[in-house]
Amino acid sequence: SCIGQYGCEALKECNPLCVQAFDNIKRSRSICCSCYEKLGGHIYQRPGKGKKGSTCTNKQLHLEDTSKGLEFLGNWLNDISRTQDDEFKKKILVALVNTLIPFAPHSYYNKETINPIPISTSKITQPPSLFLIKMLFIKFFKKINDNPKINIDNFQELGGIIGNKVWNSRSDVTANKSSLESPQTIQEYYNAFPNFITTFFWGIIYKLQEKKIEISNRQQKKRNKPLRTVNHKKITKVVTFITSILIGFAFPSLKIWLPRVLASLVRRPRLLSSLRQLLTMCHVTSHTDRHERKLANVRMKNANPTQRLIKKNNIWNLAVIDNIDFKEKSFKFGNIYDVTRESSHAILRMAFQIQLPIDIIRTGPEEM
Repeated sequence: SCIGQYGCEALKECNPLCVQAFDNIKRSRSICCSCYEKLGGHIYQRPGKGKKGSTCTNKQLHLEDTSKGLEFLGNWLNDISRTQDDEFKKKILVALVNTLIPFAPHSYYNKETINPIPISTSKITQPPSLFLIKMLFIKFFKKINDNPKINIDNFQELGGIIGNKVWNSRSDVTANKSSLESPQTIQEYYNAFPNFITTFFWGIIYKLQEKKIEISNRQQKKRNKPLRTVNHKKITKVVTFITSILIGFAFPSLKIWLPRVLASLVRRPRLLSSLRQLLTMCHVTSHTDRHERKLANVRMKNANPTQRLIKKNNIWNLAVIDNIDFKEKSFKFGNIYDVTRESSHAILRMAFQIQLPIDIIRTGPEEM
C-alpha cells in the first residue's frame, strides 16, 4: 500500500505482527487496493490544489476497530465450533481459557499465591488493527465474505442477501433451462428452481398454513369433526407460482413456463375461467368465481345510484334513457338473434350533471 497510504492506522506498528522493514525484506506480500479497503484499510484521496486534505484519522474511521476486531474473532471461533476437528478445537479452547482467565468477572485465583509469568518481548502488547486481524485469518475472511452472517432482525439486509444470491444463481437456472421452459410435470418444474429459494418460500408458506390449520382444528374438535392436515401439494403450487414470478423478474431473457402461460391466458377470453382457477389456487385472488358472482348480485341489489347525485341549486341535470343489447365478448359476429342466450337486454338510465356558476331560479313548471 505504498501508493495512497497516508497515515492510515491499518498498518500501524504492532510488534511483532507489523513492523517497519525498510530494506530487511525477505519475502514480500502484495495486496490490491480493493482488498486493502475491504480488510479495513483506507486509501488516501488527494484533495486537489488549494483544498485541505482529510484522512481516515481525521474522519475517525478507526474508532470501532477494536469492537469489529472482537466481533470478527467471535465469528471465527463460532465457525471453528462447527468443524469436526475435535483435537484442534480442544487446543483453541485451552488457549482461550488460559488467555481469558485474567479478564473473568470474578477473581478465579489469588494473584499473590501464583508466581507471575514473565511476558516475552515478542508478544503483542496492544490490540492490533482490524486490518491485521483479518489478514491473520484471511481464509476465514474470504469465507464469511462469500457466506455472510444473516442478522434476522435486519430484514432489509436479509432481502438484500437473498436478492444477491438469486442474481448469482443464473448458472444453476440456466442448467435447468429445459425443465423451466417446457416441464412435463409440476414437480419437475418445481425441482428446476434453485433449492435455496424454494425452501425459503416453502418455510414461509408452510408455517402460515400450519398456523391457520391449528386455529381451524380447534373448531373441528369442538364440532367432533376430523382434523385437517397440511396440504403439501397446495404449498408446492403456491411456492412454484411465487418463485416463477421472482425468477422471471430476475432473468427476463429466459422463457420461464408459468409467466408465459399467464401471458397467453390473458389474451384468450374463453380461457379466463382457467386463469381465474389458477389465480385462486395460488391465493392470488381472495375467493372463487362462484363467490364473486354472489357478491356481484349483492352489490347490484344494494346499489342506489341516486345517492351519488349532487343536489344543489346550481346543478343542471340532463337525463338520458336508452335501450341496449349486450353480447358476450366471445360471441361471434353475425345475426345477434341466432344465439339469444348469449345476449341480454337492458334499459340504460343516465344523468349528466353540470355545475353552473349561478344558482338556477325555478319560477314554475317548464313549458313544453
